[in-house]
Amino acid sequence: MPSRSGVRNLEPEVAARRAALIVAISARIRRLPGEGTRNDSTQHAGGVTWLEAYEKILNRMLQLQQQAAAATQIEWINAVATANADFMREMSNVYFQTAREQLK
Repeated sequence: MPSRSGVRNLEPEVAARRAALIVAISARIRRLPGEGTRNDSTQHAGGVTWLEAYEKILNRMLQLQQQAAAATQIEWINAVATANADFMREMSNVYFQTAREQLK
C-alpha cells in the first residue's frame, strides 16, 4: 500500500518472501539425511556437495540482486536490496552451518 510520500511499503512483502525462503531451505535440509537408499558415506558426500552447490547459487543470486539494484542508481532501491541481501546471507549462513553440523 502506498504511503503518504507515494512510496510503497515493501517491508511486509519482503518479510513474507524471506519467511517462505527460510521454510523452503529448512524443508530441503531436513530431507537431506533421508534421501534415497544410499549408504551413509554416500549420503554424507552427496549432502555436503548439494549444500555447497546450493550455498554458491544463493550467494550468486544475492550478488546479482545487489548489482541490479546498484544499476538503477536509485538510492532507496539499492538500500533495500543491500539490506535484503545482507539479511539473507546472515540467515543462510546459520542454516548452512547447522546443516553442515548435522551432516558430520
